[in-house]
Amino acid sequence: MSVLSSKSSVAQLVSLLCKYNIRHVVVCPGSRNAPIIQTLAACNLFECHAVTDERSAGFVAIGIADATNDSVAVCCTSGSALLNIAPAVAEAYYRNVPLIVVSADRPYELIGQMDGQTIVQDGCFGPLAPTYNLRENDSARYRNRLINEALAHLTLGRRKPVHINVQICEPLFDFAETSLPDEHKTEWEPVAGKQLSDSALQEWQSAQRKMFVIGQLSDYEARQISPCIEKLALCADTVVLAEHLSNLHNQHIISRFDDVLAAAENDAKESLRPDLIIYIGGHIVSKRLKLFLREREVVCWHLADSESIIDIFHAKMRMLKGCASDLFAALPQLHSDSGFADVWHRQASALPSVATDIYSPQSVVGQLVSQLPSGCALSLANSSTVRYAQHFCVPSDAVIICNRGVNGIEGSLSAAVGYAVATTRLVVAIVGDLSFFYDSNALYNNALPSNLRIVLLNDGGGSIFSSLSGLEQSAYRDTLVAASHRFTARGLADSFRCWYLQVSEYAQVADAVQLLFAKGDRAVVAEFLFGALKRQ
Repeated sequence: MSVLSSKSSVAQLVSLLCKYNIRHVVVCPGSRNAPIIQTLAACNLFECHAVTDERSAGFVAIGIADATNDSVAVCCTSGSALLNIAPAVAEAYYRNVPLIVVSADRPYELIGQMDGQTIVQDGCFGPLAPTYNLRENDSARYRNRLINEALAHLTLGRRKPVHINVQICEPLFDFAETSLPDEHKTEWEPVAGKQLSDSALQEWQSAQRKMFVIGQLSDYEARQISPCIEKLALCADTVVLAEHLSNLHNQHIISRFDDVLAAAENDAKESLRPDLIIYIGGHIVSKRLKLFLREREVVCWHLADSESIIDIFHAKMRMLKGCASDLFAALPQLHSDSGFADVWHRQASALPSVATDIYSPQSVVGQLVSQLPSGCALSLANSSTVRYAQHFCVPSDAVIICNRGVNGIEGSLSAAVGYAVATTRLVVAIVGDLSFFYDSNALYNNALPSNLRIVLLNDGGGSIFSSLSGLEQSAYRDTLVAASHRFTARGLADSFRCWYLQVSEYAQVADAVQLLFAKGDRAVVAEFLFGALKRQ
C-alpha cells in the first residue's frame, strides 16, 4: 500500500469510513486537508472525485448519493471553504440525504488571532448537521467513539447530514504509515420484533462467562424486567450484578459486588472476569467495578434508547436499540455449565457482615435500612450516603430513589419531598449534612408531607474528602474543600414545623429509629451528630 498520513485521527476516520461502506468521496483542494486526501486516495478503498468549488462539490456528492442510495462524503480544507458547503447541507437535511462533510481544521488556539483560513468550524451548520470534533490530543478511544457516533447518525433511521471536523496540526505532510489501523466498528443492534444478528448470536453463544450489570431503574422499570432477570440469575454461566438503585432485590442477584472486588485477591479476581457484559439501565455507583472491568477489553452490549455510544467499561461495544423485554425475548435459551455464577456467589457469601454495633454514619445507615417498614421508599443522597447503603440488604419491597443522573448534592432533599407529595408510602430520606443544608429550602413548603422522614447524618463537613488519597497534603482540605462547620438542623426543623430528634451516641439509635418510623402528623427530621458536633 502507498504511504498514508501519520496523523492517527485521519487514519481512524478513513478506517471507519471504509467499515461503514462509504465508497465515494468528493475531495476539494487544500493543504490542511491534504493528509485526509492522501490517505483516502492512497489506500485504494474509495472512489475519489476532485471538485474545486466547494459549493458545487457538496451538490456533486448529493447527486452521487441519489444515484447510489449510499452515504457519500465531501472533504474540504479549513476556513470559508467549509461554509461554501452549507447550501448542500441544507438540501441534504430537508431531503434526507446521508451526506458526510469532512473538514480539516487548524489549531483552536489560533482562532481569532489573525491566522489565515481560521474560523470557528464547530457547529457551523447549526441544527442542519451536528459537528463531531476530532482533536489531535484526544485519546484514540474517544475519537473512535465520536467517529462511530457520527457515522451511525446516518444509518439509524435518520438519513441526515453530519459534520466531522478533523483538527490537523503541523507537520501536515508526514506520510510514513503503510496501513490503516483496524478500528473497532460499534454495531447497532435493533432488538425489537426480530432475532439478533448472526454476529451477536455468535458472541452470546461463545461467551462462557456472561455478566449482566443493571444500573439505576425506576420501580416500574424494575418490575417489568424482574422475572427475566431472576431467570438469568439462576444460569450457571451468568451472574447478575445490581446495586440497590436498580430496584431489583433478589437473593440470586449480587448487590455487594463492590465488596466482593475489594476483598478478592489478585488471583481470585481473574476468575471473576466476564467475557461478555450486558449493561441495562442508568448509572451505577461503584467506581471499583468500572475500573475492574476496564482492565481487560471485552465485548459489552449496552441496551439504550439514545443514539450515543455509552462506553462505561472501555469495551468492544455493541449498542442494543429497544426495550429490555425485547432483548430477553431475542436471547437464545442456550447456557453453558461454566460455573461462573458459582464463583461470584461463593465470594459474596463469604463476605462478613458490616458492623452496626458502633456509632458511625455507616452503622446508622445499616440499622435504618435493615429496619425499613414494609413498602416504604428510601431516598438516598449522593456522595457517602448512597455508598454506605450499598453494604447492607434492603427489604425486597422497598423502592429506592436517588439523583444519580449527574450525582450532584443539590436537590436530594427536594426530590424526596416531591416523591412524598405524590405517594402514600412512607418516604425515608437519608442525607449528609452538606446536601441537607445546601437544599434546606426543600423544607420551605406549606404542603410538606407528613409521610416524610429525613435522616440527617451530620459530621460537620464533607467527610468523603478525607478518603481521597493525596488531599491530606492540603492545609485547606477540611476548612475549604470539605466545608467544615458547626451547624445543626434544630433551628431549621423548628422553623418549618418538623418534628425534630437529635442523636449523638449509639445507645440512642434504637429508640430514634422506632420514633422515626412511627406514624405522625408532621414530617420528621432525625439528626445524627458525629465527631466534634457531638460535644456541642
